[in-house]
Amino acid sequence: MLPSAKAYFRIRIAIVTIVLSLVLLWSCLPYDNRVVLIIRIKSEKIRYLAKGTFSSHEKHANPPGTYPVNISEVGMIIKTGYGTRDRLQARLATLSEGWNVGNTIIAGDYSSTNARKGDLLKNADEMEVHDVLEGLLDDEAVDQVSRRMILYRKLQNAIEDIDVDEEIPDDVRGMGWELDILKHIPALELLYNTHPSKKWYLMTDDDTYIHNPSLVSVLSTLSPNDPHYVGCAIWQFAHGGSGVVFSQAAMYKIFTGNPEILEKSLLEGLTAPLEDQLVAKLAMRNGMYVNEEYAVHFNGEPPRRSTVKADNACATLVGFHKLNPEEMYETEKIFGRMKEPFTWWGLWAIFGGPDFDEREEWLRTDAREDWDYAGWYGDEVEMMQPGSELECMRLCEERSGCLAWMWEPGKCKVSDFFTVGGYQATGKISGVHIKRMQAIAKRC
Repeated sequence: MLPSAKAYFRIRIAIVTIVLSLVLLWSCLPYDNRVVLIIRIKSEKIRYLAKGTFSSHEKHANPPGTYPVNISEVGMIIKTGYGTRDRLQARLATLSEGWNVGNTIIAGDYSSTNARKGDLLKNADEMEVHDVLEGLLDDEAVDQVSRRMILYRKLQNAIEDIDVDEEIPDDVRGMGWELDILKHIPALELLYNTHPSKKWYLMTDDDTYIHNPSLVSVLSTLSPNDPHYVGCAIWQFAHGGSGVVFSQAAMYKIFTGNPEILEKSLLEGLTAPLEDQLVAKLAMRNGMYVNEEYAVHFNGEPPRRSTVKADNACATLVGFHKLNPEEMYETEKIFGRMKEPFTWWGLWAIFGGPDFDEREEWLRTDAREDWDYAGWYGDEVEMMQPGSELECMRLCEERSGCLAWMWEPGKCKVSDFFTVGGYQATGKISGVHIKRMQAIAKRC
């Protein structure tokens, strides 16, 4: 027996009521509610994968150049600390053309203008290190006996006692990561207040290298007049070391829209476990979530350890992170003269990887001694004892999506990415899956 018209009407009313109830419930949930975040992240990933976002720049809504921008229109914060002054020296010495006092600010837990022994000297462009924590000492809302404020005062006292030629004590160097959590919001505020008319605002660490042509290429696909929070998305926040970017509209909203939200977020820095999460909460409280689509352009590793995957290989790569001073100089030497954007896949050729199309004789050589293409994060797999490099190669062949393998006596690693290698790998034998690498080369 078919349902009556009245029954159909009741069903429709029930469906509409349920939908409206869910919408109302959704709108009432907090910005950082776990259910909200999970639904957002999963739905965004489905949307990105459906349109093939992670294969190239062209999959973004707008192509590069839609919203022209140059480096002079980007403000940058370099976060540093007294314990990492050697890294800062290397970063300042390798700054690419376009970064200067007109768009760059160095934020630290000490000031280079104070006449303290052992202070970092100014660089050629007279860029000073600004102590962005000093103002907290006079803020009545700040708990002056909190652990991090005590650490900050302890650091200032220690700096007074350090001679120019002395090594930085381990206990002083160890304070850096906790004080770094406190720096983020004051540093961003200083950058915005100093350069309020920039189109974009970039926050980096003193061990982060940014390739200008790649950065402006990525940013030119987005309008600075819309609120954007961009970076290497990890759960609900952007990884700070890889570089975090806010648009003009986003910074205006954060630092002029609601002073109560800003003050609350600043005070949370006294106890927050993660600095990146602190910044993400500030953005979310102002109605902005990290744009996961653009995470593919940001990188948390040095060049030789950067993990190139099939789904990110063709995307433009903005820069590198975790560079020690020696690596910073090497990176600038290689990439500083490059005037065009480069991709993740481009690292293979940049660091001397054979051409898969032209070097046919190399295709018969599947292994390289004293090398490691599988990287630190490869998966260790079981072999028949005692195992061999040929068995490790076979395990990579049999594993779907495997791009690289590494064998050493008693151990085999395979990975669904590759690194260009170049670190200490004595006794290791490593190779890449040639047919899968050829497929990526043709696509990119």
